[in-house]
Amino acid sequence: TALLSTDDYRGAIEFGQRSLRSNASHGPTLRVLAIAQWLGGDPGGARETVGRLMRLEPGFTAGQFARRYPGVSSARVDRYTRALRDAGVPS
Repeated sequence: TALLSTDDYRGAIEFGQRSLRSNASHGPTLRVLAIAQWLGGDPGGARETVGRLMRLEPGFTAGQFARRYPGVSSARVDRYTRALRDAGVPS
């Protein structure tokens, strides 16, 4: 999340993939990874990650993300929520 918040998408992707090797079912990591992949120019990877996320959390929505995101009042939440929706997370 820290790397994502500094727009270091490559770093967020690398760290997210490493994190998933330790815990492949960590929802927050999947969310951050999908956002970083989408914003970093890897829509196919983001869609694949969202597929994994939705199998793990079938009721998850972009709206839930927006409401639960720690920086809910920051400008980033809209960009991150839009990235999740564009990558396939239901509204």
